[in-house]
Amino acid sequence: MRIAATADWHVGPSRQRLDPATGLNARLLDFSRVAKWTVEDAIERGAGLIVHCGDVWHGCRPTPTEVRLVKDALAPAHEAAVPVVILVGNHDSPRTPTEQHALDLLRDEDGVLVVDRPCLLNVMWNGERGYVYEAGRYDMHRVCQLACLPWPNTNLLLADADVRGLEPAARNLLIREKLMDVLRGLAAQRAEGVPCLLLAHAGVDTAEMGKTNTLAMLGGDWTLNVYELQALGFDAVVLGHYHKPQMLTEEPWVGYCGSPEAVTAGEEGERKHYLLWDVPANDWPSCEAVETPYRRFRTMVQSDFGTELDGALRVIEEATIRDQVIRVVLPETAKFSAAEYRRVLEAAGAHDISVEIIRAETQRRRETSVSASTPPPEALDGWLQTKTEYAPMRDELQTELAGVEQQRGGINATE
Repeated sequence: MRIAATADWHVGPSRQRLDPATGLNARLLDFSRVAKWTVEDAIERGAGLIVHCGDVWHGCRPTPTEVRLVKDALAPAHEAAVPVVILVGNHDSPRTPTEQHALDLLRDEDGVLVVDRPCLLNVMWNGERGYVYEAGRYDMHRVCQLACLPWPNTNLLLADADVRGLEPAARNLLIREKLMDVLRGLAAQRAEGVPCLLLAHAGVDTAEMGKTNTLAMLGGDWTLNVYELQALGFDAVVLGHYHKPQMLTEEPWVGYCGSPEAVTAGEEGERKHYLLWDVPANDWPSCEAVETPYRRFRTMVQSDFGTELDGALRVIEEATIRDQVIRVVLPETAKFSAAEYRRVLEAAGAHDISVEIIRAETQRRRETSVSASTPPPEALDGWLQTKTEYAPMRDELQTELAGVEQQRGGINATE
């Protein structure tokens, strides 16, 4: 059986440009266009089932227009009698425990199964059409199984005062332990000798998050451990949540579908695709990455434009940026105004344009950033460059620092 796996559509408005033909947000149409292309292409390639690993919409309260666009993207699956399984992602989830999640708006769509709790599904295939049922029904005719872990409603967990009082790291570890207990329970229920794929919307500790998924980098997001996932015994682990497509382990395959469309400028340079899985009856599943027609992002700086406006236009035309989303980063002392840069980029056919002006103070702070490994005298000089009011005291402060360093060295020597 062939199964198409996708995730992180993030259908919603982004940036400011409006599509002149419809009046809708241009990036909103990009997201829905690539989503529909993914469904259509998967069906053309013989997929008998489409699975979505979460984050259909960018927000948990989609507008009627955003709902219509998603239903339109899923319509080819309904027309081809190809079932669709969709997991709830964090962007689909409500902000409070009492709200319904966004995917409730798709629950009554023919051929769409919304998964908002951990479960095990049986997949049937008659050679022409796929069917999906919860485990316990039609067990004798299944060709594979899907273990599903949607994004958990951690608000329910935080309702416990003792949990709320934990440090973030301890709370995230508690969430990991509880979710691993759930996954071990699903693994124990899988049928022997039947291929079983785990679908989840979750972070994994060894994954490259890319610049868009920054919350986990800051310690605000819980993650699962890749080696614990490997040990569960599933034939493959197919994930949503991080937008950068990647394989974390090969046997069993653990990895991310990635978003089929670049969501932010932070994903510049990332290739976008969906996964096409072949699930044989008595062998390891295998997958192929199918590239999508995603919109390219590009960052340009002042040196990319040359020294004269006419020269800038020539440089830009040679760069073949037509239909790309362009982010221009300029110093405060840029020779041309932001409006002039926009005019030149529009003439070259850029799809969307943003211009960021880096103020002199911000630039100085970036150039003088320090880390834990920076030698103390160098770190002090860097700090003084950002605090010019203390610059006259540089020699005095450096002398004082040298005395402190000498004293620390003597203490360490006696220890």
